[in-house]
Amino acid sequence: MKKIAIFLLLILILISKNSYAFLNFKIERKEVEKIKILFTNFEYSQSVDEEKQRINFNFLNNIISVITTDLSSTNLFDIENKITLKRKNEKFTNGNGLEAVLSGIISANEDGSFQLEINLQNILDKKQVLNETYLMNDENWKKNSHIISEKIYQKLTGKSIGHFNSKILYVAIKDKKNKIAMVDFDGGNLKYLTNNKNLVLTPIFSKKNKEEIFYLEYINMSPKIQKMNIIANEKEEVGNFEGMTFTPNFHQTPENILLFSAFKNNLANIYRLELNENKLTKLTYSKFIDTTPYFSADGEKIVFCSNRSGSQKLYIMDKDGKNIEKISHNRGSYSKPAWSSDGKLIAFVKMYKDTFYVGVMSPNGDSERDLISAYSIEGIKWSTNGRYLMYSKKTSVFAKPYIYIIDILGKHEYRIPTPIGEGAIDPDWS
Repeated sequence: MKKIAIFLLLILILISKNSYAFLNFKIERKEVEKIKILFTNFEYSQSVDEEKQRINFNFLNNIISVITTDLSSTNLFDIENKITLKRKNEKFTNGNGLEAVLSGIISANEDGSFQLEINLQNILDKKQVLNETYLMNDENWKKNSHIISEKIYQKLTGKSIGHFNSKILYVAIKDKKNKIAMVDFDGGNLKYLTNNKNLVLTPIFSKKNKEEIFYLEYINMSPKIQKMNIIANEKEEVGNFEGMTFTPNFHQTPENILLFSAFKNNLANIYRLELNENKLTKLTYSKFIDTTPYFSADGEKIVFCSNRSGSQKLYIMDKDGKNIEKISHNRGSYSKPAWSSDGKLIAFVKMYKDTFYVGVMSPNGDSERDLISAYSIEGIKWSTNGRYLMYSKKTSVFAKPYIYIIDILGKHEYRIPTPIGEGAIDPDWS
């Protein structure tokens, strides 16, 4: 029993703490040249009195404040805010290195809502790159502001997807108790999805249904995978199998296939669960500890952690568990691998000489690079566009853990706002 207890403790530490053309990816610490953008005149489309003009101006400033905060979090934009309300827009030239200008038209509706037309001009190319109209009201103005931020980010960086309109799922910790929470990228719309009754870990969004999440809940000291409808706040246990389960992760396309590691018969191995058919398949048959599996973008490969070589390293295998190959060869103990959605990189957490690191490597193990270090780092997830990583970290033994994202190119780090006095671990985003 003592050996089993030690083995269980080791596993808990591990979970907390066709062919490929591999990319030789190099990351250098360098200052990213910022895009200089001017937020300037918005015109009102009809004659209004001074009171309505004041309301228009205040409402517009709130929207611009959200957009400014979103874009500034990336460290990619140099924003100059000269917002005014005028009857006619000005013409702009490329003075002082100006690259883009945001302007538009705002008008109030009888029901208290607003019409907001957004115009984004690329000064260097001398063309308008964005012209869209949004209906803004008390319920949707912030969400639409995030959407506008995404459009600006996409048009000026060339990325097809942004991340400002995302939801973040995490485990909130306070007074040695924890519960699953969900929040917007800017820290707004905080919602607690579980109570403090049981220990919960590693929540993830469903790839198939945006209203569903999956997480681990310890019931009578045994971890079970739970599925929850976050709208109805209803949950059910997933699957029907014996043994302790750990660290669930989804297939990266919406096929409702769940990967996880499980402790059965004193062994930790990796399993695949097809939710629609409740079909369980064992993928590894190791006498060692195989944990934290993660699908490649096309679902053909799986990266996971194992101590089968003596220390904990990263391995890749086929989706059926065959052709296992070690890909990490540097010093340190590797954990929590995550495959980028474009298939080009694998991110990981590594511990070396009592320090934790977030790093990335190519899927064949080449070009390993550390991005940041900290006293402790938990979990790691990619943004949809493959440029940002999200994780939680502690800066010292007594510090609370918080959620951060990092730009893997410029290495700019940004902390996600969460409630004061609460720790935050195990993030996921959609």
